[in-house]
Amino acid sequence: MRLSGAAVLGLVLVGCGGSDPTGTTPPKVGSIVVSTVTTGHDLDADGYLVTIDQQPARALAVNDSIRVDSLSEGSHKVVLSGNTGNCRSDAVQLNLGVSSGAAARATFSVSCVRTQLHNQIVYASGTEGANILTAMNPDGSDPEVITFGDENYFQPSVSPDGRQIAFLVDDSGITKIGIVNADGTGKRTLPTPGHFDGEPVWSPDGSSIAFRSERSGPFGDYGRIFIIDVSTASVRQVSPEVAATDYKFDDTPSWSPDGTKIAFSRDGGGYTINPDGTGLTSLGTGCADPAWSPDGLRIACSASVNQNYDVYLIDANGANPVRLTTNERQDQSAHWSPDGTQLVYMASANGGFELFRVNSDGTGEIQLTQTGGTVGASWWAW
Repeated sequence: MRLSGAAVLGLVLVGCGGSDPTGTTPPKVGSIVVSTVTTGHDLDADGYLVTIDQQPARALAVNDSIRVDSLSEGSHKVVLSGNTGNCRSDAVQLNLGVSSGAAARATFSVSCVRTQLHNQIVYASGTEGANILTAMNPDGSDPEVITFGDENYFQPSVSPDGRQIAFLVDDSGITKIGIVNADGTGKRTLPTPGHFDGEPVWSPDGSSIAFRSERSGPFGDYGRIFIIDVSTASVRQVSPEVAATDYKFDDTPSWSPDGTKIAFSRDGGGYTINPDGTGLTSLGTGCADPAWSPDGLRIACSASVNQNYDVYLIDANGANPVRLTTNERQDQSAHWSPDGTQLVYMASANGGFELFRVNSDGTGEIQLTQTGGTVGASWWAW
């Protein structure tokens, strides 16, 4: 049937009327904006998951916001999940009331503790009887205390994966090697054999720690280099004994980057040796505190000229010594940066010791710490 113009007009007017032809009222809906504010270290790279009521979970970055629309007016449950074990939220669940046409806001504050050290320098600092471990950036900025309390922590060495720190600890008057997590938790002491053990350094694969152990002898205490297996606690001696009429003191071990050799000091001279105790080789006299470069080609050491210590670089076989620092103060115990382009060393300053950094060509020296203590900053690892 053909409709007239008036009929068509009437139909249009009915269709555009002011009421819902079904007789129902549109639902009242609003929104929720969910945000996270995350602080600390080792933030969760994958972020979090947000669930509202029984809806599917939504991804949310560590410092970001998402908006969820078309939520009915009334109460809704907002749950944050998916955070890693080192990150804790001030709340897991928030109950929010949603009003029609409005946006309610839910903010979760998350704090993350350090689980791993990333290109940072860890050092012992303080005064006599109160040394702590502190981590800072390579430029000396953002120092953060790792250990607290009244215990002494000395001679830190960071594990290859950056998750643990070996250190020297006083255990009822006997110094032992301890291990602590990068966030300062989980401290334990290793059953090392001497009465004064220290100078721990991790093997490149993280399975063992080389250290100096002191024993009593006919000419007084003497040091030898040992290795302890971290998982089994088995210990073996590396540096050899000497004749009963002789006296040698071994200390400051340093692993080669491939783990096949250990450099160490013996009575102020540098040596290398295989981890099984064979292949003892001299690096020359006057090369104390040897430290292997990351590429294995050079060794940094301390040598005295007119009773003034400076940092030197030598080839891995002891040849071609190059004087790196030329200061009037005592510069010693250099450690390499992970990329081998810089070194950090300890120097007498401010009535104690401070840490300095220098490029491997001797340029760009800067002072990193300003502790001003009677001990100052010493014994560090990068």
